[in-house]
Amino acid sequence: MSTTKEDMSDKSDEEYEDGQEIQKNLDCNGTIEAPEVRMRFDSLENLFLKCKINSIVLEHNHDLSSQKSRFYSCNTEISKGAQRRLELNDQAGIGVAKNFQSFVVEADGHDNVPFLKKDCRNYIDKIRKL
Repeated sequence: MSTTKEDMSDKSDEEYEDGQEIQKNLDCNGTIEAPEVRMRFDSLENLFLKCKINSIVLEHNHDLSSQKSRFYSCNTEISKGAQRRLELNDQAGIGVAKNFQSFVVEADGHDNVPFLKKDCRNYIDKIRKL
């Protein structure tokens, strides 16, 4: 038995070629009963998961590197003088990489600079938005 487009209630916008269906989306107009609740809890305490902390270990299970402490966000602070220099060099058209490299040369190495290149980029982006 072949079903034509007129026999069905569909919402398809697809076209039919030579009587063949390309896509069919049907709607059901029948009523469906609402699902019933089959689970009952006599007390609310069964609904909540309770946790108890037995112990806390404050020691690290790995070595801490003091050389990498400069990467922590709490240790990266750009001084007012460095901020001013970043702003002036940005206005002069000097890029962030060369700008940061000048701080590295002045401080005799990356380890002695109290901020990262990413901090410089973030600061310049913040100033440009103002």
